[in-house]
Amino acid sequence: MSAATELPDKSARDAASKLLGDNAFIEAGAGTGKSTTLVSRILNTITGPSPVSITSIAAITFTDRAGAELRHRVRERMAKRLEASNDTPADQQALTTALRDLDAAPIGTIHSFAQRILRTHALSARLPLGFAPATGADAADDERSRVRAAVEHLQTSLDAGTLAMLDAYGLSPYDLLDVLRRLDAAWLRLDDAAFASRGVDVDTLCSGVANDFEDFLLRARHECADSSDKLMVAFEERIPPVVALLGRADPVELAATAAETGGSHPLFKLGNVGGKAAWGDGGAKARRDDLKELAPSLQACLLSPLEGAVRTALAEAWGIMRAHREMRALRGIVTFDELLSRARDLVRDDPDVRALLHAEFPLILVDEFQDTDPVQWELVRLITADPHDRSARPLPGRLVVVGDPKQAIYAFRGADIDTYTGALAGFQAPGAPLGRVFELTTNFRSVAPLIEWVNRVFCAAMANQPAQVEYRDLDAWHRPTATTPGPSVTVLRDPEQEAQADGSRATGVVDSIALEPRLVAQEIARAVRDGWLITEPQDDDSRQYTRAATFSDVAVLYPARTGVPALLDALDDAGVPYRSGDAGLVFARPVVMGLLAALAVVDDPSRELDLWVALKSPLFGCTDADLLRFRAAGGRWRVAQQSLDADGQPIAGPVADALGVLHAMRRTLEALQPAAVIDRLLGCTRIMEALAHAPRGAFDADCVRMLFAHAQQFQDEGGVGLPDYLVAVADVQTGSTRSSLPEPDVRDDNAVRLMTIHQAKGLEFPVVVLAAMANNMYDPSPAIGVASPD
Repeated sequence: MSAATELPDKSARDAASKLLGDNAFIEAGAGTGKSTTLVSRILNTITGPSPVSITSIAAITFTDRAGAELRHRVRERMAKRLEASNDTPADQQALTTALRDLDAAPIGTIHSFAQRILRTHALSARLPLGFAPATGADAADDERSRVRAAVEHLQTSLDAGTLAMLDAYGLSPYDLLDVLRRLDAAWLRLDDAAFASRGVDVDTLCSGVANDFEDFLLRARHECADSSDKLMVAFEERIPPVVALLGRADPVELAATAAETGGSHPLFKLGNVGGKAAWGDGGAKARRDDLKELAPSLQACLLSPLEGAVRTALAEAWGIMRAHREMRALRGIVTFDELLSRARDLVRDDPDVRALLHAEFPLILVDEFQDTDPVQWELVRLITADPHDRSARPLPGRLVVVGDPKQAIYAFRGADIDTYTGALAGFQAPGAPLGRVFELTTNFRSVAPLIEWVNRVFCAAMANQPAQVEYRDLDAWHRPTATTPGPSVTVLRDPEQEAQADGSRATGVVDSIALEPRLVAQEIARAVRDGWLITEPQDDDSRQYTRAATFSDVAVLYPARTGVPALLDALDDAGVPYRSGDAGLVFARPVVMGLLAALAVVDDPSRELDLWVALKSPLFGCTDADLLRFRAAGGRWRVAQQSLDADGQPIAGPVADALGVLHAMRRTLEALQPAAVIDRLLGCTRIMEALAHAPRGAFDADCVRMLFAHAQQFQDEGGVGLPDYLVAVADVQTGSTRSSLPEPDVRDDNAVRLMTIHQAKGLEFPVVVLAAMANNMYDPSPAIGVASPD
């Protein structure tokens, strides 16, 4: 489109930024310039009929980086308006004051906003004035100690009956450790009421299922033409004992039966018995299938005593974990989740604090609203509503939310798309809506052919899907032209799939985890070799094709790391350079694993497993033969300045040399800081020189630099010592699907970027490749259900 063409959604953009008396719910698709609209709303509020100070406008972003970017854009727009001198003197003064006070404005994450509230009202929140959120190693240690305390309490203090019931199912309190970790992670979404129920009534459940079995047996007798038929005989022999078992509903007997049958009761192992004469065509199979439908009900009865025991144990553990949090809070340490819950509780329960905050923040803006959880939404509503309104209905002109439900990918952090859809319904409520809904649909990021393809594919894919939002088409703004720009979208097809009669392939879908990475690597190489064109922004805000693609223009995204090793092999084979700040990928490299293991040994020489990992890693490069020779010579697996044989003579060789290096680390470094130890290890082993001549060495060298940068960042942020750093590394690895490491400046920049889809959130790349789609993804861990109060 030309610069003179009017935006299809111009009226919505103008209204969202100028109708200051209305609350605004802005649905903004990808690349539609939502930040520009937010900045306009902020500036219009500052210079509006009822001017508001920049320090009284709370702008909540999802990440610190997004908050810094929003603050920068506000500063840039203010400076441009002041330079243009088109505003009234009063507005210019308001902008000048806002520009001066911008660094003090509450623009940042919801956690920083909650911390600001608690810091200001610490006494009312019953927190020490100097409280601090636990981060990194402290947070991980806090979680472990809290869960461990709960398990130990259950082991020693849980009532004998519950312990006996758990034991009857082959469980102990320690087997609940993973469940307790998950409950602790779900702290924001749970309260004491969630543990009030002790489960189903065993007698009632068993009685109902027993009736179902009796009804089934009566129907079978009625339908069977031959009572001597093998299937009918099996029914008569096997069903009455089950009915009797359920009739007694003895928890101990149910537990013993569950243990004996192991989840597969012999009642349902009938084989293919049942004759046609007795049951008619297909009748026997239909009756066997009908019986199998009762299997889940029987299993529920057998496990029902366990449910009650587990619920009792979890309720007891929940109280211990809550008390642990309270004790830590009294000492001034709270978790990030507690920042939100304590701020919400304070504002909800203290009318004076709520009134003060309502007066302090006349406007709250929430970005990335699709990633908001119920606690965050309640906190925002409480502040924007009349302080005496128990329903917490935001007053007009006090709330602006911006989001895109299609980008809701943070459920693992507690984000709930139902919060988004429920708020949207409130804004659309007939008669008394919370405000107005505005849709931003013009995409300024991508070219028209890509937008049109996305509209076509996702409109069809998301239509009529349960628990799925409605897809809304994007409008393409950029329509650059070129003779041979290259394809806007390439769908990789399986060239090995057998053709149909007409020569076409059934689907062409690549379902081979071996073939897919090769196709991806070859396509990336072809894009650079053939000179696919890249668009860049111009002075008139349009995008035009300006140059050929390079490897640094390409980002490869993957949903999980299952297929990444094969992808790296394929990129190597195709001659495609790559780099990555993906924490999980970096920490999994053998040389990095060796460095981390060496740090662990320097910290604690008794860690033999880490010693073996370090010795066999590329860092020291000891082979199995080296280890065998060292042990045969009488060497011992301990860090020593000099390894001696059985006769007290020095042992020579790479293993002894490596042990000497590790010993030197402990003796010569008074303050064992991670960056210093890593630097010394790199110097002593000269591993960086070796990597220059190793396969995939450039990538491994990059990973080593990122580990060093991470250690330095840990120290710069106040971290001290190897123990805490190793805990911080473990913490990053736990959430590594979403974590990125600091990337070094000294590197070959003409390389493809590799990252998870979560890490790519908020970033832009000229060429994006979705890889590892042929790998079936599943979560093997059990889910914890939180029952709705409805």
